[in-house]
Amino acid sequence: MFVRNVSMNVKPNSIESFSNSFQTQILPLLRKQPGFCDAFAYVNDSGTHITGISMWESKEQADAFHATGYAEVLKNLVAVIDGTPKVRTSSVISSTMHATVSASA
Repeated sequence: MFVRNVSMNVKPNSIESFSNSFQTQILPLLRKQPGFCDAFAYVNDSGTHITGISMWESKEQADAFHATGYAEVLKNLVAVIDGTPKVRTSSVISSTMHATVSASA
């Protein structure tokens, strides 16, 4: 399993708009991608920074999404983000989700 971590600053009072875009535009796009497993987003206490996590079956599938679909995600968020998001990727070494996905495969 592979994880993409997208970290971004958001404009003031934009959390509700971000959440709406995440639910109605970004998640449906992700669900269509080969290898996509799950995603979630969380916000800091001050409401100024959001981290989005997406989980993938493989690095190759996550990289393919980055090359073909990530630009559309950014387009959906341009009104609420402040600056350029930072993307980090990692291999999952331990997770209860990982065990659940592996067991259902």
